[in-house]
Amino acid sequence: MLIGRKSFSTTAEFCAITYSNKRALFIGEETGGGYYHINGGDLPELTLPHTGIKFQLPMRKYELAVKEYLSKGSPTIPHFYVPQSIQDFLTNQDTEMKYTLNLIKQTSKK
Repeated sequence: MLIGRKSFSTTAEFCAITYSNKRALFIGEETGGGYYHINGGDLPELTLPHTGIKFQLPMRKYELAVKEYLSKGSPTIPHFYVPQSIQDFLTNQDTEMKYTLNLIKQTSKK
């Protein structure tokens, strides 16, 4: 399963449950959402009075039914850490997919 910092909300929940139940290998970067819980639900927009900075404050915490594999407060960590370089990002290269296809080729040769 390819994951990264843009994996949050329901995607992070799915990743956590799948990881917990050992149903897939994870490739890429850690998820943007947590492994043990995520925040969300109602998101009222608030404005700080002195700075005018606006932000959304999650009003709900969703606890996930996962086994304890990772340290508290962590996201889902990939089995194969594959960070995307700035150059790959700028040239629109899919670093994780290239790594995954190479891993499949290596595995199928065995």
